[in-house]
Amino acid sequence: MLTGVFDERGQPILKGRLIVPELNVDGRVKFRVDTGADRTSIHPRDARNLALPFHLLRNPVPLQGIGGAPTYYWQPAYLTFTGGSETFGYRLQVAVAAPIQSNATLPSLLGQDILRHWQMLHAPARSRLEFESFHADFTLMA
Repeated sequence: MLTGVFDERGQPILKGRLIVPELNVDGRVKFRVDTGADRTSIHPRDARNLALPFHLLRNPVPLQGIGGAPTYYWQPAYLTFTGGSETFGYRLQVAVAAPIQSNATLPSLLGQDILRHWQMLHAPARSRLEFESFHADFTLMA
């Protein structure tokens, strides 16, 4: 069972570990759980905290969102989440946002490419945000 939290604005948050082998990136990210996002995306604030080398990104693609169609870069990555003694891992193409003024403070988003593998209990009135994984590309036991 994975457990998230609600931030001070009531937004659902889940911490994960992002590994981007090609860019030598490995670090923790606080994702906003976004059931309306098709893909998991890393926004500039988190990319800077991870020391992600923007100058090495390739494969630009415009992704349509509420704020328009900023440029993102597909990057092969691994994303892991730990709950109790289990770690659930996923291989994915993460969308890394090109840094522009309008996305400078946006949180990274956990999208349907991961969420479709989970069952979610979203109960803000009870301060409960829980996920049960029914599929992972790999699972590790502590």
